[in-house]
Amino acid sequence: NEYAQILYRILQTSLANVNQKCPNRQTLSKEKAILQLKELYGKPLPKSLTSVTESFYQKAVHGQNSSLGAEALVYAANHNGMEELIQAGFVQTIDKVLQLRGHGGQRAALTENEHTMGELRDKTIELIKMIGG
Repeated sequence: NEYAQILYRILQTSLANVNQKCPNRQTLSKEKAILQLKELYGKPLPKSLTSVTESFYQKAVHGQNSSLGAEALVYAANHNGMEELIQAGFVQTIDKVLQLRGHGGQRAALTENEHTMGELRDKTIELIKMIGG
């Protein structure tokens, strides 16, 4: 599951770097950030994003080392152009990486084949280019 861990770290670091450079970072509550992203997404968010712990969310808000889910919520709450990212698979890609890595530090069985992992890698790279990380 090392490949999923690498994709996780790349996405998390890219989002954290962009979030930390955001000078007027909003301090929306976690619930409001989830609601805002849900409204843009147009359907319920996956559990991997709605179950982000408050402590990790607060760390991301304050520019401290946090989790991928928390960084994604902070990014979504503070950046325009989320519609384009959502259309490009922002929510689905983050959810898939979290599932494969094992959410909350839990280990997940790697059930994806090389082709699917290649697609996930390509989608991750595409999102990072759009994010600017």
